[in-house]
Amino acid sequence: GTQIAYVANQQLVVRNADGTGEPRVVARGLFGGPTWLPGDRGLIFTRLAAVGAPQDIYRLDFPDTVPRPVLATSFIERQPQVSPDGQWLAYTSNLSGTAEVYVQPFTTDGPRVRVSNAGGSAPRWSPDGRTLYYVIDGGLIAATRAPGASFSIATRTTVIPSGISDLNANNSNWAVHPDGKSFVYI
Repeated sequence: GTQIAYVANQQLVVRNADGTGEPRVVARGLFGGPTWLPGDRGLIFTRLAAVGAPQDIYRLDFPDTVPRPVLATSFIERQPQVSPDGQWLAYTSNLSGTAEVYVQPFTTDGPRVRVSNAGGSAPRWSPDGRTLYYVIDGGLIAATRAPGASFSIATRTTVIPSGISDLNANNSNWAVHPDGKSFVYI
């Protein structure tokens, strides 16, 4: 809560949220959608090798200055979000031929689970990590995780039926309030 991360002029930048101090360039390249890793220990983001190339998911652990790949395939992977406990990585991919939301273990090997079942993008975790929200056709869906060590979905519920605009496919243009009951969106 004390720093923000953003992309400007093909640079990944971190700066104090209160505006004091100078912005710090932490990496250079074509980036999208930086979000903080749990504990503010680093960032996870989309990286493009070149304009028009596949998008992959990278991470940067501070104080490192070299991003490392997390998920690099011939498909488009974007909008990465790590669960609050650091166990799961949610992201959007066109693996199935259309944009869908997937979850897989973040720090270990394990199966990829498709969360959305009719398209979806812009995943965001609830503060407790039990619900993964995502956008489809301007609506917001809550996918509740089933109990257990593996990842599976118990239920899907429409939370907001319409009205959410996705203005930039590389970023999740909405957020879950820290209380887990409210949302901020464009």
